[in-house]
Amino acid sequence: MLGEAMVFGIIRAATAATLGLCLLGAASASNATIVDISATSAYKDVTFAAGTYKISFIGTADGGAYDAWNGACPTGDCTSGWSNAFGSSDAPHIPGDYIDLFNYGSTFASALASLSAVQSASSITHGRTIPGVLGSFQLLAPISQPWIAHLDGTTGRLFVLDGDGNRENNFGGVSLSITAVPEPATWAMLIIGFASAGLALRRRRAAVAA
Repeated sequence: MLGEAMVFGIIRAATAATLGLCLLGAASASNATIVDISATSAYKDVTFAAGTYKISFIGTADGGAYDAWNGACPTGDCTSGWSNAFGSSDAPHIPGDYIDLFNYGSTFASALASLSAVQSASSITHGRTIPGVLGSFQLLAPISQPWIAHLDGTTGRLFVLDGDGNRENNFGGVSLSITAVPEPATWAMLIIGFASAGLALRRRRAAVAA
């Protein structure tokens, strides 16, 4: 995803209003990438080449490592609390930075139910913490799905939200699909290229017929 940086733990740049998303390991603006964010890790640093990207939630059936995450599973409770929520910030994160948070807004009885609810929703909740205000949360405009991120090529930090501060009791994670979207100039070049190829083929056929 993704202009403004996004206390719980994802990318940097700008989506719609602003969703800062830059992702671990570099990726070319011309390639699609799957990013897996473990709920047991404090964060994952990632870097994408500058460009425009489409971001969407996926699950294990689509190549991801996780369907959703749960903060209670290792203690035996895997029947509630499943969520696809995650967050992002600049990397390295500096105290006082804004952190953007993304969530459908509910928890579910299973990982697949959570993923399905998020994927079928037309938009997801977008908010941010306020620097210097412990436990703060400011609700921003919802983000349409899949959402478009304008990445600037810098490194960002992705993380799964962790309300109790104890990652040892977490299970699962969040998987995102990041797909490069051609810029208008690139689309124009592609259209011109296809048109030229079509014209050349038509002329060739005409010549053969003659």
